[in-house]
Amino acid sequence: MSDTLAGKKVVVTGARGFVGTHLVLKLQSEGAVVRALDVTPVPSVAPEHVVHDMCNITDVSALTAYCKDVDAIVHLAARASVQESIDNPIATSEANINGTLAVLEAARSSGVQKVI
Repeated sequence: MSDTLAGKKVVVTGARGFVGTHLVLKLQSEGAVVRALDVTPVPSVAPEHVVHDMCNITDVSALTAYCKDVDAIVHLAARASVQESIDNPIATSEANINGTLAVLEAARSSGVQKVI
């Protein structure tokens, strides 16, 4: 796996979540150059050599800028709480549906060939 990821530039959305945090560490250990995006603040203790940025997943302009010259995007950002989706379905839909659309548009605009 290291041979395929070594030097590859990967953006991870939702990088501060449980899966995102572990994925960022794994990608980094495999030699990828990782840019971690999340709507929450950057952790005070963050992995070395990982660029952490705050980004609203629905901001196509910001996402497009972050995705320039990137090999792949791993899209994990979402509002995952079932209760939150019941209590605030509009905000959940905005983040989950429009956020995914924004990631896909940023990938298209930036020429990113792989979105996972």
